[in-house]
Amino acid sequence: MDLHTWLDRPENAGKAAWLAEQLGRSKAAVSLWRTEGVPMPLITRVAEVTGGAVSIDSMLRHALSCKTSDRAQAKAA
Repeated sequence: MDLHTWLDRPENAGKAAWLAEQLGRSKAAVSLWRTEGVPMPLITRVAEVTGGAVSIDSMLRHALSCKTSDRAQAKAA
């Protein structure tokens, strides 16, 4: 499951703040990951903290799509 889906599940209400606390980050940083992807050094830790509910594969795919999208936008500008 990807981070967006996990955070948006009704049973995970408030988990963005909890996840931020577990990782020593701000809730704003966790929110930013929806558009920029989870920072590479934190991917394994996010998977661990979520009990594997958020998969490493989904975070890597999302990070890659964010980077690809950023490059396409930069070329268009």
